[in-house]
Amino acid sequence: MKKVMKHNSLRRLTSLVLFTILTMHFALAQNLVKISGKVVDELNEPIIGVSVFEKGTSNGTITDLDGSYVLSVKEGTVIVYSYIGYVTQEKKAVTPVMNISLKEDSKTLEEVVVVGYGVQKKSSVTGAISQVKAEDMQNRTISNAPAALQGKTAGVQVIQTSAAPGASPTVRVRGYSSNVSSDPLYVVDGIRLSDISGLDPNDIASMEVLKDAASAAIYGAEAGNGVILITTKKGKAGQGKITYDFQWSTQSLARVPKMLNAEQYIDYMVESNTFTESYLLDNWDGVTNTSWTDVAFENSQMQKHNVSFTNGGDKGNYYLSLTYLDNDGIVKGDADVYKRLTATINSEYDIKSWLKVGTTNQIEKYNVRNVSTNNEYGSLLTSILQLDPLTPDTYTYENLPSHMLNALNSGKHLLQDENGNYYAVSKFYSGEQYHPMIMRDNNIAKNSGFNVNGSVYADFKPFKGLTFTSRLGYRLSGTRSSTTSLPFYGNSVQSRDYVSQSSTSSTSIYYQW
Repeated sequence: MKKVMKHNSLRRLTSLVLFTILTMHFALAQNLVKISGKVVDELNEPIIGVSVFEKGTSNGTITDLDGSYVLSVKEGTVIVYSYIGYVTQEKKAVTPVMNISLKEDSKTLEEVVVVGYGVQKKSSVTGAISQVKAEDMQNRTISNAPAALQGKTAGVQVIQTSAAPGASPTVRVRGYSSNVSSDPLYVVDGIRLSDISGLDPNDIASMEVLKDAASAAIYGAEAGNGVILITTKKGKAGQGKITYDFQWSTQSLARVPKMLNAEQYIDYMVESNTFTESYLLDNWDGVTNTSWTDVAFENSQMQKHNVSFTNGGDKGNYYLSLTYLDNDGIVKGDADVYKRLTATINSEYDIKSWLKVGTTNQIEKYNVRNVSTNNEYGSLLTSILQLDPLTPDTYTYENLPSHMLNALNSGKHLLQDENGNYYAVSKFYSGEQYHPMIMRDNNIAKNSGFNVNGSVYADFKPFKGLTFTSRLGYRLSGTRSSTTSLPFYGNSVQSRDYVSQSSTSSTSIYYQW
């Protein structure tokens, strides 16, 4: 009798659990609905690439070539439709088919943009222009002006080709149009520049990108690769304002390649008939499994401090800014460091109702130490991909293997770390690549310099609607580079028995009126 009751209770419990699971599954299925539709403009033309997503989540999609979309969402949730240049719309998911018509953002069209040597409303401009404003650069961890364009301007390619601290990304507005240079022309406050990496993003009021051929009508052949117009901040009338900004971030090596471990390396060398198994095992301690990525790289830090002063009145205004940037690279130690001090001084004054004078100035002082990371031969990055995991990072003098001890006794220069241990020389690999820390320490490369960019201008208004501007621009630059190469022994192929040093310096003055 008791057994029957137990079996009945077990059946009831099992049925209850199954019923609960089925009910939950049915409820979840009920909550998820598939919606579809088409997004068009006011002329009923499909809009490609509209972001369609569930509000407050990362669940979303984009419209295809026909403006159509399909998305599974929770029933009753709010769907957001967003596209650059159009008013964002939100709609509750209550029907399986949701067609949307987006309207152009009139506020965006009425914004004032810089075009050549003047300003116009976007609605009056027929050329292709993208704008990045100061608000778009806030709360972003960027150290130079070109990086501010990344992800903010459609069709503009911003490619970071080097992870070295202070390295400026490559900007392409109209693609790769020449084997000489495809860099766009930069115009900062009316002055043409070839490089804006020293301009601090905190001091930029707006950036306009002129994409099409119409820019060549203003700037000539120099605009063949596009034009980027930059306007720096100015003072505003009203109460004076002091602002302090601080940024701190960490950097690490992304997409670390998966390397062979010690056992896999031995198998590979034996199968390729490079070494015999007995040779590898006799010269390996059976424990070492070196990750050269961990030996060479570490998480680094970047900090930036900015303080600005702005004020203005009925007759004039000023803007003062000072920024200090300290960016340590991901290579271990202090061999790759970028430090920069920048200052911006802008002011203007209304002498008469028909005459305004002003000046803009950007001053930069920088110091850079770097290591070779992107060369095909003898680069630190290539060495970590080719060195074997059987060789340890360092040896104490007592544990030096015979080939390193023989090199030391013959007068070769074996480099040491801060603890006095010797950087290891591989017995299994001998070529262009060697220990990454030897590469770091045997060459000391330094680069320092300054840039002063500025202009003095006068606006003359003989009558309403007509303004004559006279502007004198100037650029003073100075650079000093030095490289010290120390004696070292990397392997039987790569070594140096002498000290060499080279140094170059230059100063240039450029003016434009």
